[in-house]
Amino acid sequence: MPLIAGSLNFAWEINALLLSRGFYGHVLWTGLDVLIVVHNVRFLEKGKRKKYLLLIVVFILVLYGMFRIPNVDGQRISVFAIDLIMAIEYVLCAKQIAPQGRISVGVLKLLGDLFAWLSNMESSVFVAVCGLIVLLLNLFYLAICLEQSSHSRKKVQR
Repeated sequence: MPLIAGSLNFAWEINALLLSRGFYGHVLWTGLDVLIVVHNVRFLEKGKRKKYLLLIVVFILVLYGMFRIPNVDGQRISVFAIDLIMAIEYVLCAKQIAPQGRISVGVLKLLGDLFAWLSNMESSVFVAVCGLIVLLLNLFYLAICLEQSSHSRKKVQR
């Protein structure tokens, strides 16, 4: 997972877990995010590991505040803002993602974001617009992946 997306996702899940007081769904997702963070740290250069972990701590603190703003659904707004950031980062990093998993990751991400958007789009204009932009970016990411896959197959055939 791209680094900013991974750290934001992990920070959001930590805060959701704290707010839910251990809801099993958040425990499961936090566990999966721990695996993603460990995977990301393993493949980072040693000098970048501390910066990445510091970034995660900063995101945890920022989201802690956002989740607790009175009269604002900071949890829902932040998750859609994070989805937007993730979608942008996936498009920008598409060529760096392992070729074997690009398309399946793209399809699963598209479906997960689509269902989240459809079930929450009426909650606010921000969520509706953000979800639409995320959908378009996810489709663009898949188009990039399919084009790269097509180019790879053409090179093998030559």
